Amino acid sequence: MKIEQQQRERTERLERETREAAQRLDEERKKREAELQRETQAANLCDQLAGNPTDPQRSGPGASFDALKARVSDAVANCELAVRQYPDQLRFQYQLGRSLQFGDRNRAYEIHRKLVSLRYPAAYDNLGWILYQDKKNIPEAVNTFRMGVRLGDPDSMVSLAEMIDRKYAVPTDQSETKISLYARAGALGHQGAQRALQVEQANEAKATQDLAVQQQQQRLMLEMLGTIVQNVRR
Repeated sequence: MKIEQQQRERTERLERETREAAQRLDEERKKREAELQRETQAANLCDQLAGNPTDPQRSGPGASFDALKARVSDAVANCELAVRQYPDQLRFQYQLGRSLQFGDRNRAYEIHRKLVSLRYPAAYDNLGWILYQDKKNIPEAVNTFRMGVRLGDPDSMVSLAEMIDRKYAVPTDQSETKISLYARAGALGHQGAQRALQVEQANEAKATQDLAVQQQQQRLMLEMLGTIVQNVRR
Protein backbone atom coordinates (compact mmCIF):
# COMPACT_ATOMS: atom_id res chain seq x y z
CA MET A 1 0.00 0.00 0.00
CA LYS A 2 2.82 2.33 0.94
CA ILE A 3 4.72 1.40 -2.22
CA GLU A 4 1.69 2.16 -4.37
CA GLN A 5 1.30 5.56 -2.71
CA GLN A 6 4.95 6.37 -3.33
CA GLN A 7 4.63 5.36 -6.99
CA ARG A 8 1.50 7.49 -7.34
CA GLU A 9 3.22 10.48 -5.76
CA ARG A 10 6.25 10.01 -7.99
CA THR A 11 4.04 9.80 -11.06
CA GLU A 12 2.16 12.95 -10.06
CA ARG A 13 5.41 14.77 -9.40
CA LEU A 14 6.80 13.76 -12.78
CA GLU A 15 3.60 14.86 -14.49
CA ARG A 16 3.68 18.19 -12.64
CA GLU A 17 7.33 18.77 -13.54
CA THR A 18 6.61 17.88 -17.15
CA ARG A 19 3.71 20.34 -17.28
CA GLU A 20 5.82 23.08 -15.68
CA ALA A 21 8.69 22.45 -18.08
CA ALA A 22 6.32 22.58 -21.05
CA GLN A 23 4.79 25.77 -19.68
CA ARG A 24 8.23 27.39 -19.32
CA LEU A 25 9.17 26.40 -22.88
CA ASP A 26 5.89 27.82 -24.18
CA GLU A 27 6.43 31.08 -22.29
CA GLU A 28 10.00 31.38 -23.62
CA ARG A 29 8.74 30.71 -27.16
CA LYS A 30 6.07 33.38 -26.82
CA LYS A 31 8.63 35.80 -25.38
CA ARG A 32 10.99 35.19 -28.33
CA GLU A 33 8.15 35.64 -30.81
CA ALA A 34 7.03 38.85 -29.11
CA GLU A 35 10.59 40.18 -29.13
CA LEU A 36 11.00 39.32 -32.80
CA GLN A 37 7.68 40.97 -33.60
CA ARG A 38 8.68 44.06 -31.60
CA GLU A 39 11.99 44.27 -33.47
CA THR A 40 10.24 43.91 -36.82
CA GLN A 41 7.71 46.56 -35.83
CA ALA A 42 10.55 48.84 -34.69
CA ALA A 43 12.21 48.62 -38.10
CA ASN A 44 8.92 49.36 -39.83
CA LEU A 45 8.15 52.26 -37.50
CA CYS A 46 11.66 53.68 -37.94
CA ASP A 47 11.06 53.71 -41.69
CA GLN A 48 7.60 55.17 -41.27
CA LEU A 49 8.43 57.86 -38.72
CA ALA A 50 11.95 58.91 -39.71
CA GLY A 51 12.51 57.99 -43.35
CA ASN A 52 13.50 60.91 -45.57
CA PRO A 53 11.02 61.19 -48.49
CA THR A 54 13.92 62.13 -50.82
CA ASP A 55 16.28 59.34 -49.69
CA PRO A 56 16.58 56.81 -52.56
CA GLN A 57 17.42 54.10 -49.98
CA ARG A 58 14.32 54.70 -47.85
CA SER A 59 11.67 52.02 -47.37
CA GLY A 60 8.20 53.46 -47.83
CA PRO A 61 7.16 57.08 -48.35
CA GLY A 62 9.01 58.47 -45.33
CA ALA A 63 8.07 61.53 -43.27
CA SER A 64 8.67 65.25 -43.66
CA PHE A 65 10.81 67.05 -41.08
CA ASP A 66 7.68 68.55 -39.51
CA ALA A 67 5.97 65.15 -39.31
CA LEU A 68 9.11 63.63 -37.77
CA LYS A 69 9.28 66.41 -35.19
CA ALA A 70 5.73 65.64 -34.04
CA ARG A 71 6.69 62.05 -33.11
CA VAL A 72 10.41 62.36 -32.57
CA SER A 73 10.50 60.39 -29.28
CA ASP A 74 8.84 57.38 -30.91
CA ALA A 75 11.15 57.72 -33.90
CA VAL A 76 14.31 57.75 -31.78
CA ALA A 77 13.19 54.76 -29.69
CA ASN A 78 12.27 52.63 -32.70
CA CYS A 79 15.31 53.61 -34.74
CA GLU A 80 17.61 52.83 -31.79
CA LEU A 81 16.16 49.33 -31.71
CA ALA A 82 16.30 48.95 -35.49
CA VAL A 83 19.98 49.96 -35.51
CA ARG A 84 20.78 47.31 -32.88
CA GLN A 85 18.81 44.68 -34.74
CA TYR A 86 20.17 45.55 -38.22
CA PRO A 87 23.61 47.17 -37.69
CA ASP A 88 24.56 46.77 -41.36
CA GLN A 89 21.49 48.62 -42.67
CA LEU A 90 22.77 52.18 -43.03
CA ARG A 91 19.34 53.67 -43.57
CA PHE A 92 18.39 52.92 -39.95
CA GLN A 93 21.51 54.74 -38.76
CA TYR A 94 20.67 57.66 -41.03
CA GLN A 95 17.09 57.79 -39.79
CA LEU A 96 18.29 57.70 -36.19
CA GLY A 97 20.65 60.60 -36.92
CA ARG A 98 17.83 62.50 -38.64
CA SER A 99 15.62 62.00 -35.57
CA LEU A 100 18.34 63.05 -33.13
CA GLN A 101 18.69 66.42 -34.88
CA PHE A 102 15.72 67.59 -32.79
CA GLY A 103 17.46 66.78 -29.52
CA ASP A 104 20.99 65.38 -29.36
CA ARG A 105 22.63 67.45 -32.11
CA ASN A 106 26.16 66.33 -31.21
CA ARG A 107 25.26 62.67 -31.57
CA ALA A 108 23.39 63.41 -34.79
CA TYR A 109 26.53 65.16 -36.08
CA GLU A 110 28.69 62.12 -35.32
CA ILE A 111 26.22 59.74 -36.98
CA HIS A 112 25.96 61.82 -40.15
CA ARG A 113 29.73 62.34 -40.28
CA LYS A 114 30.22 58.57 -40.11
CA LEU A 115 27.62 58.01 -42.84
CA VAL A 116 29.28 60.63 -45.06
CA SER A 117 32.57 58.75 -44.66
CA LEU A 118 30.64 55.70 -45.93
CA ARG A 119 29.25 57.82 -48.82
CA TYR A 120 25.59 57.52 -47.82
CA PRO A 121 24.09 60.21 -50.12
CA ALA A 122 21.22 61.50 -47.96
CA ALA A 123 23.52 62.17 -44.99
CA TYR A 124 25.43 64.92 -46.81
CA ASP A 125 22.58 67.41 -46.62
CA ASN A 126 21.96 66.75 -42.91
CA LEU A 127 25.65 67.06 -42.10
CA GLY A 128 25.92 70.21 -44.20
CA TRP A 129 23.19 71.99 -42.25
CA ILE A 130 24.70 70.99 -38.88
CA LEU A 131 28.01 72.41 -40.09
CA TYR A 132 26.22 75.59 -41.16
CA GLN A 133 23.92 76.07 -38.17
CA ASP A 134 25.84 74.57 -35.25
CA LYS A 135 29.51 74.69 -36.25
CA LYS A 136 29.23 78.01 -38.15
CA ASN A 137 31.54 76.50 -40.77
CA ILE A 138 30.01 77.83 -43.98
CA PRO A 139 32.82 76.80 -46.40
CA GLU A 140 32.75 73.22 -45.12
CA ALA A 141 28.94 73.18 -45.28
CA VAL A 142 29.03 74.32 -48.92
CA ASN A 143 31.67 71.71 -49.70
CA THR A 144 29.55 69.01 -48.07
CA PHE A 145 26.49 70.03 -50.09
CA ARG A 146 28.61 69.89 -53.25
CA MET A 147 29.75 66.34 -52.44
CA GLY A 148 26.13 65.34 -51.88
CA VAL A 149 25.20 66.83 -55.26
CA ARG A 150 27.89 64.72 -56.94
CA LEU A 151 26.36 61.60 -55.35
CA GLY A 152 22.90 62.56 -56.65
CA ASP A 153 21.28 63.65 -53.38
CA PRO A 154 18.34 65.97 -54.23
CA ASP A 155 18.30 67.67 -50.81
CA SER A 156 21.95 68.65 -51.28
CA MET A 157 21.07 70.13 -54.67
CA VAL A 158 18.39 72.33 -53.11
CA SER A 159 20.71 73.32 -50.25
CA LEU A 160 23.55 74.24 -52.60
CA ALA A 161 21.10 76.40 -54.57
CA GLU A 162 20.18 78.11 -51.29
CA MET A 163 23.85 78.73 -50.50
CA ILE A 164 24.24 80.31 -53.94
CA ASP A 165 21.14 82.42 -53.33
CA ARG A 166 22.60 83.60 -50.00
CA LYS A 167 25.88 84.52 -51.76
CA TYR A 168 27.85 81.92 -49.78
CA ALA A 169 28.72 79.99 -52.94
CA VAL A 170 29.31 80.73 -56.62
CA PRO A 171 28.40 78.25 -59.38
CA THR A 172 31.50 76.53 -60.70
CA ASP A 173 29.80 75.75 -64.02
CA GLN A 174 26.39 75.70 -65.71
CA SER A 175 25.34 72.60 -63.78
CA GLU A 176 25.52 74.60 -60.54
CA THR A 177 23.14 77.40 -61.45
CA LYS A 178 20.06 77.52 -59.26
CA ILE A 179 17.80 76.55 -62.15
CA SER A 180 20.00 73.56 -63.05
CA LEU A 181 20.12 72.36 -59.44
CA TYR A 182 16.37 72.74 -58.95
CA ALA A 183 15.70 70.99 -62.25
CA ARG A 184 17.89 68.00 -61.30
CA ALA A 185 16.38 67.72 -57.83
CA GLY A 186 12.87 68.11 -59.23
CA ALA A 187 13.49 65.33 -61.73
CA LEU A 188 14.37 63.10 -58.76
CA GLY A 189 10.98 63.82 -57.21
CA HIS A 190 11.89 66.65 -54.82
CA GLN A 191 8.63 68.62 -54.59
CA GLY A 192 10.22 71.68 -53.00
CA ALA A 193 12.69 71.84 -55.87
CA GLN A 194 9.87 71.56 -58.39
CA ARG A 195 8.14 74.58 -56.84
CA ALA A 196 11.40 76.53 -56.59
CA LEU A 197 12.12 75.77 -60.25
CA GLN A 198 8.79 77.26 -61.30
CA VAL A 199 9.58 80.43 -59.33
CA GLU A 200 13.08 80.70 -60.81
CA GLN A 201 11.80 80.15 -64.34
CA ALA A 202 9.09 82.78 -63.81
CA ASN A 203 11.69 85.23 -62.47
CA GLU A 204 14.00 84.50 -65.39
CA ALA A 205 11.16 84.98 -67.90
CA LYS A 206 10.23 88.29 -66.25
CA ALA A 207 13.85 89.45 -66.28
CA THR A 208 14.10 88.57 -69.97
CA GLN A 209 10.85 90.41 -70.67
CA ASP A 210 11.97 93.45 -68.66
CA LEU A 211 15.26 93.53 -70.56
CA ALA A 212 13.45 93.36 -73.89
CA VAL A 213 11.18 96.25 -72.85
CA GLN A 214 14.18 98.25 -71.68
CA GLN A 215 16.00 97.66 -74.95
CA GLN A 216 12.90 98.64 -76.92
CA GLN A 217 12.58 101.85 -74.91
CA GLN A 218 16.23 102.63 -75.54
CA ARG A 219 15.76 102.13 -79.29
CA LEU A 220 12.72 104.42 -79.25
CA MET A 221 14.66 107.07 -77.33
CA LEU A 222 17.54 106.88 -79.83
CA GLU A 223 15.11 107.16 -82.72
CA MET A 224 13.45 110.19 -81.10
CA LEU A 225 16.84 111.82 -80.47
CA GLY A 226 17.83 111.13 -84.06
CA THR A 227 14.65 112.78 -85.32
CA ILE A 228 15.20 115.80 -83.06
CA VAL A 229 18.79 116.20 -84.25
CA GLN A 230 17.71 116.02 -87.90
CA ASN A 231 15.01 118.66 -87.34
CA VAL A 232 17.50 120.96 -85.61
CA ARG A 233 19.90 120.69 -88.56
CA ARG A 234 17.16 121.69 -90.93
